[in-house]
Amino acid sequence: NYIVVGECNDDPIPSDEVADNETCPGQEYVLDTEFQGSISPAGDVDWVFFDCNQGDLISIGTSQDGIFPTVDTVIELYEDDCTTLIDIDDDGGPGLYSQIDVAAPYTGTYHLKIRGFSSTSSAGQYQLFGSCLTPPSNDVCETATPITRCVDFTDAGSTALANNDYTPSDAVTGGCTGFYAQGGDVVYELNMKAGDAVHIEYTNGADASVYIVTDCNDPQNTCVAGADDTFTGQAEILDFVAASDGTYYLILDTFSAFTLGSSFTVSVDWTTCETPNCPRSKGFWGRQALQRGNGSTKFNQAAMDQIAACVDDVSEFFDWGDSDFGEFQVTVLPSNPMDARKNAKRQYAAALANFCTGAIGLIANNGAEIGLSLSAPVSCSGVAATNVGELFAEADAALAALEGQDLSDPAVKDAYNDIKNCLDDVNNGIGIGPVCTDITSGALEIYTDEDLLAIATDVEDANIPTRVAVFPARPSPFKSSTLFSYAIPTGGAFVELEVFNLAGRRVRTLQSSTMPAGIHQVTWDGKNQAGVSVPASVYFFRANIGGEAHITRVVRMR
Repeated sequence: NYIVVGECNDDPIPSDEVADNETCPGQEYVLDTEFQGSISPAGDVDWVFFDCNQGDLISIGTSQDGIFPTVDTVIELYEDDCTTLIDIDDDGGPGLYSQIDVAAPYTGTYHLKIRGFSSTSSAGQYQLFGSCLTPPSNDVCETATPITRCVDFTDAGSTALANNDYTPSDAVTGGCTGFYAQGGDVVYELNMKAGDAVHIEYTNGADASVYIVTDCNDPQNTCVAGADDTFTGQAEILDFVAASDGTYYLILDTFSAFTLGSSFTVSVDWTTCETPNCPRSKGFWGRQALQRGNGSTKFNQAAMDQIAACVDDVSEFFDWGDSDFGEFQVTVLPSNPMDARKNAKRQYAAALANFCTGAIGLIANNGAEIGLSLSAPVSCSGVAATNVGELFAEADAALAALEGQDLSDPAVKDAYNDIKNCLDDVNNGIGIGPVCTDITSGALEIYTDEDLLAIATDVEDANIPTRVAVFPARPSPFKSSTLFSYAIPTGGAFVELEVFNLAGRRVRTLQSSTMPAGIHQVTWDGKNQAGVSVPASVYFFRANIGGEAHITRVVRMR
């Protein structure tokens, strides 16, 4: 009953309750709708049930209905058996009302008990509200957002729907941040090498907390760095240096359990990150894209999926979506007829693949270390960049600006060729400072004419090389024999190919004749002009091709 001034009204208090909701399971509550209920008389109990999916955020509570007097509620959340208590709250909602925010531990039915704080005096009306909210995709470590090594990263999101999965400490020890963090949290994955350093800035509309752990199942004992030095809406700053190679989890959290969190921004800058300077040519990456399964395949499909995804992530120009590897294939192995646009794109994709391989830490199946340092110097005609990192940014912007422009315009074609030529030098280790000595495998790697044409052909005619090119001897180091390859453009040229030792003395002449245009390969069996095997040492191939001198090194082993 309720009283309206001036009259007595025997109509029941407006309510969505059914008569038999005083015991579990009670009545069904439809999530995301308003439910009017009452604790009347004092000592009354209401039960409702609803369904929710595992991992979703159960956010359910009571509030004033806006018409009738308030009541001090207590809510209790139970599993489907009606006896296993999941959570309980008294005054977590507005005023004396209640609210529970907890991750659903299973997919199925849940039961909520609503009662008054006092069984003798707490009576009145309430409004029930509830939702099962899908948390962010990176709510837990298992689905953490990966951050590409050595690539500066920014992101924005919200912890409002995130679950409270982790805390860096308990309430007593203070842990690595000095405080516990009981709000919603999201996770990012950092794969770091010893000595890598990152600078992290994290701002949340709530009171932010940021920390790094190595084991998400034990964050309190594996927290290696953290910060909780500021207040609501202020940036937390964390600088971290990895002590060893491994996977680290960056957790963006909020301090209070009484707030669901808020919108956030985060930036991760790699202040120290060294990658090997061991690039490979576009021809090499073309062979990886083919996945023939023979000796030319150095990375399997799983590795190439990682590399292609990284290329897509690093480049703003390449926007491949879920088809990373397929798009990488057609970029580094474009169809004929060839043109300047296709050539520039495949050189850029190859350069990014070189960088990504080193950043991810992948090793070829022959033991070769491949990578490209962003700090490696470059100096190219028509390009302003002074290091590889700047070159990537310049190439990315230029390719976006040139896309769709008429290739018959000489200025457009020249712009593409400037990018292509610079990246070609980079991918062949030319002009980028010290590079690795080459692959460590002693297995002979023989290139077919098709493979070498993919390396040496740079313009529309895909059958004839457009410039003189020489290629590293394969293998090096070698024991019994090694293969030297070179390319001659239209018209042919006189070729003199000789082997010299460290003292500068000629050991053997391998070729001295006029050769036609195309790709040519010469085998050296490790013997001198007299047919005697030479000792283990460093030797040099000197190729004079049409008046152009080229020198490449090879190592003989015993």
